[in-house]
Amino acid sequence: MNNAPYTYPFRYKTRSRFGRGGLLFSSCAAFRFMATTAAIPIPNAVEIDSPSEISGGPGRSEFQRVTKTIFVTIPALKRGARLICFFCFQCYFYVGLAQVPTCTKLSLPKDGEINIPVNTVLEWEPSSLASGYTLTIGTRPGASDVLDNKKVGNVTSFKLIDGLPRGKTLYATVLAYNDEGFATNCTETSFHTLNRDKLGCTEIINPMSGSIYVSVTANITWIRDFYATGYLMTVAEKSIDGYRVLDNHEVGNGTNYKPPDFKPHTLYFITVTPYNETQQAIGCIPISFTTGDAVEGLPCAVLNQPKNGENKVPVSTRLKWNPVKDADGYTLNVGISVGGSEIVDNLDIGLISTYIFQEDLPEDTQIYVTLVPYNSNGGSVDCPTMSFHTEELIKVNVPKFFTPNNDGINDQWRPTVDQGPPISQTFIFDRYGKLLKQLTADEYWDGSYKQRPQPSSSYWYQVNLSNGKVMNGYFMLKR
Repeated sequence: MNNAPYTYPFRYKTRSRFGRGGLLFSSCAAFRFMATTAAIPIPNAVEIDSPSEISGGPGRSEFQRVTKTIFVTIPALKRGARLICFFCFQCYFYVGLAQVPTCTKLSLPKDGEINIPVNTVLEWEPSSLASGYTLTIGTRPGASDVLDNKKVGNVTSFKLIDGLPRGKTLYATVLAYNDEGFATNCTETSFHTLNRDKLGCTEIINPMSGSIYVSVTANITWIRDFYATGYLMTVAEKSIDGYRVLDNHEVGNGTNYKPPDFKPHTLYFITVTPYNETQQAIGCIPISFTTGDAVEGLPCAVLNQPKNGENKVPVSTRLKWNPVKDADGYTLNVGISVGGSEIVDNLDIGLISTYIFQEDLPEDTQIYVTLVPYNSNGGSVDCPTMSFHTEELIKVNVPKFFTPNNDGINDQWRPTVDQGPPISQTFIFDRYGKLLKQLTADEYWDGSYKQRPQPSSSYWYQVNLSNGKVMNGYFMLKR
């Protein structure tokens, strides 16, 4: 047994010289244990004088903390007599050095953090050798008036049922423990909680409300709300109820966002609304500012693959364009409506002139692309939306020939669809245009007309799909 604690259990059997084997714990008054290493006795061998503590179960012996292989001889003597009532045996084991766990501390919240929601789940890093943890929280250093040395088990997170106290600076200590004891000299973590229940509005700090000559390429920055998991932005032109450039647009869980470039010399109203899983802030007040001159813009980029207005574009296409001089990068929007961004949403793709989609484009769909070059002075202004139409993926299998000679091989002719809308009807003509057979989707042609076999020749077909598409071609009949 390697690296075991230094307290070890022993199991033993009794054997009497005066009868058959039986349990004689009640007649034995003492157990004497003698430990030896390499046949040399270890000092301070343990003697247990209370057989009732071990009667009917395992005996236990404690040895000094050494890292040696120890052989233990366990005799049992009857008090006041020299009669041996237990059969003696030997066992051995490896004694390891006992250790307490290392210290840990809160990783969430971090030390000194403020505006912590009262429903926060406290987290800490696992401690080496720990079999469990205790958590103490107080309103002053070293105090335990919030949570007093609570054993939380062998976990690395804990949430108070009633939440943390609101608006308080709290001091938390996590102590790891095992059978050898608790971690020592561990430090506290302090943090300050929020003093409200409802999700509040945030404050936009850049641009400041009332500013003038704001850059038309301005980035909007606000203060983080720790109760929020995300933010919505509304941008209105000329008045609070004016044209919405953005209307409750999801801007992620950061603290800044770059809206589309503003118009020069125009009044704007900006609202940022925090939200989380259960609620959305109510009554958030917008800021307003007026933009300055337009930035001398870069020329717009123009697609050269696919070209603007192109049809039957493969769904696996990539976008290519000629590089724009002095551009530092490009912002890309791709959607299925004019100005839309359902496929690519305001993505900064850097200084490249090719974009590869992560997935195939939808088939038989008009795709709209807006590509805006930018540099340190801002982005191009009023760049046009370009568009193209993707191919319709239809895979109809039409046999090129068949041999209706009743040999069981290629005796029937019928088109099938692998991909695309199903077949509604198929018409078969001879080379002079005479209709020989009309098939439904599940029928086939056996090479006859009015039960008369048709000669070897080429025949024409017209396949009508359920979406109105028509496919024409020819095949061979061989006899």
